[in-house]
Amino acid sequence: MFTTEHARKSLHLLGLPLSGVNLRRTRNAKWLLDNGYLRLIQETENSRVYHVASQASGTPTDGGLYTVTLDDEVDWCTCPDHRKSGICKHQIACMMDAFKARRQGGAQ
Repeated sequence: MFTTEHARKSLHLLGLPLSGVNLRRTRNAKWLLDNGYLRLIQETENSRVYHVASQASGTPTDGGLYTVTLDDEVDWCTCPDHRKSGICKHQIACMMDAFKARRQGGAQ
């Protein structure tokens, strides 16, 4: 089970601000990651681009798709929540995946 303490540690490791909203987003991001809602579609030395299925769609193949870009200069997601607040669960899920890949030496 992914606890609030796990979410706190994740935010710290990712360099994201600790807040109640970000704790909730991190728990939701972990769910997206664990349930197959992310797909890495492009990777270069300095960036990773993902497609992330909308959680509201029900299954990873049922509905909307957001594009998340992580790179050395800016992280971006095409979802409405990111446009409003600058960070979203899709972005956090991708950051978690990228962090895990770095820790494993780049292997997926």
